[in-house]
Amino acid sequence: MSGEVPTVGAAPERRVRDVGRGPGDSASSRLAARELVGTALAGLALGLLLALLLPATVDSDLWGHLRFGLDLLTSGGDPDRPDPYSYLTGGSRWINHETLAELASAAAFRAGGGAALVAMKFAVVLGLFALFAWRLRRAGMGLGRIALLLAPATVLLLPRLSTVRPQLFSDALFAATLVVLLRAGERRRRELWLLAPIMALWVNTHGAVVLGIGLVVLWAGARTLRERRLEPAILAPVALAAAALCVSPYGVDLPAFLLRTATVPRPDVLEWQPVRLASAQGIAYLLLLGATLAGWALSRRERRLEDGALFAAIALLPLMATRHTDLFAIGAVLLAGEHVADAAARLFPRRTAAVAPRGAVAAIALLAVATPPIGMGANAGCLRIEGGGSSFPVRAVATLVRAGVRANVAVPAAWGEYVIWTAGPRLRVSFDGRRETVYSDSVRERTFALMTGEGDWSALLRDGRTELVLARVGSPGFNLMRLEPGWTQVYADATAAIFARVGSGLGERIRATAPPALAADGAGLCLEDVPMAGRGPASGDGGR
Repeated sequence: MSGEVPTVGAAPERRVRDVGRGPGDSASSRLAARELVGTALAGLALGLLLALLLPATVDSDLWGHLRFGLDLLTSGGDPDRPDPYSYLTGGSRWINHETLAELASAAAFRAGGGAALVAMKFAVVLGLFALFAWRLRRAGMGLGRIALLLAPATVLLLPRLSTVRPQLFSDALFAATLVVLLRAGERRRRELWLLAPIMALWVNTHGAVVLGIGLVVLWAGARTLRERRLEPAILAPVALAAAALCVSPYGVDLPAFLLRTATVPRPDVLEWQPVRLASAQGIAYLLLLGATLAGWALSRRERRLEDGALFAAIALLPLMATRHTDLFAIGAVLLAGEHVADAAARLFPRRTAAVAPRGAVAAIALLAVATPPIGMGANAGCLRIEGGGSSFPVRAVATLVRAGVRANVAVPAAWGEYVIWTAGPRLRVSFDGRRETVYSDSVRERTFALMTGEGDWSALLRDGRTELVLARVGSPGFNLMRLEPGWTQVYADATAAIFARVGSGLGERIRATAPPALAADGAGLCLEDVPMAGRGPASGDGGR
């Protein structure tokens, strides 16, 4: 009798799998076909989501990250050096907290140009989506529902992953941190020792490590509160992770600097403002938040206090700064995805127990991987300059390079690193996107006052070290400079204007130089079309 028990228990399952397997059962064939089509469509949807994340554009900081990374490769990797690119830093110490990200980007660029940078970015994107799919499939979520859940997450990831910045690596390390914490909650506490190397990498890659270690401490505190006792097996690796923040060329100075600047207000930077709920990002945030909250509330799975604390903290991030929407998307999928899967299974049970065709896996892989390159075509390897609101003074700076000018130039913050890439240190700027890492508050205020025309807007002009002003055409600073005694406009196009002191030899040299045949704002150019200083002639100058 004992040998017959397994047969009785196994029969129902075998009957479900064998239903309709006869050659004449058209209903079963229709179910299988519908399953295959649904799975293929899910793969297509996932591929389209990836296609949205494949294109890459040049943002104002990429120029600097590449320039500084290439400098590190050339100088043997010494990041703790005086700044050669600005005339207003006064030899102050430059704390470059993104060294590893810049080294990785520079190495990729040196190996394969913009195409290698796009490939590096897409590899991180694929890794994130593979991680999402692994966690959600492990929780029992079907492919179609995975695609639906990832749709709003993709909208939130788009702004951050549309270019190559240190935040790209920060997203990957953020996801790795959450996975380690989740698995530790699933009784894999030994994996907490992975937090130390993760933090050591992260602190040398991007300043969001402050948020990462904060979440680790929050998780440990909530875990201790739930267990009502201290757990050495948890506290020891968490303490080691905190100590790993000092593993950098700057030692303890780096985490101290990051903590000091983490709450600095940046009213001039849009991505540091709260997400607008009426925007596409805001709607995607609300959709993903609603879906994950509903999943958390309706799930039958274990809901641990520490995971809930992490989810609550991460859900508030976009309301503090738009730049954190990508972290919320990652956190929402990883922390609440399993609960959404369970709630969806309860609310929308499958109508059939048919087994998914094995060929569906191949269809998903093919569509998900092939759709992005097919959709993008030849543009997949181009880091594009968009022009318009994301314009750069391409023709103006190329004119200065062609004229052989060496000067100190007051520039808008968004153009500083572009000037550094194309002409530094021949042209030294007043300010750039490195902000607090190298510039004082006084320098920042004087530069912004000049470009916005607010307050003591001409303070930078009274500094005898300022020899040229590069201003955005139509800006308040541009209009005021045209009226400023002692200064004259020596160049202008649709994007940028150059002003020099009256009687300056620089002004005569610039006026006598024919501008190269380039789009004024760089629209339509790829990264390689704008040469790095010292690497070659300016595009369009005939090799002069």
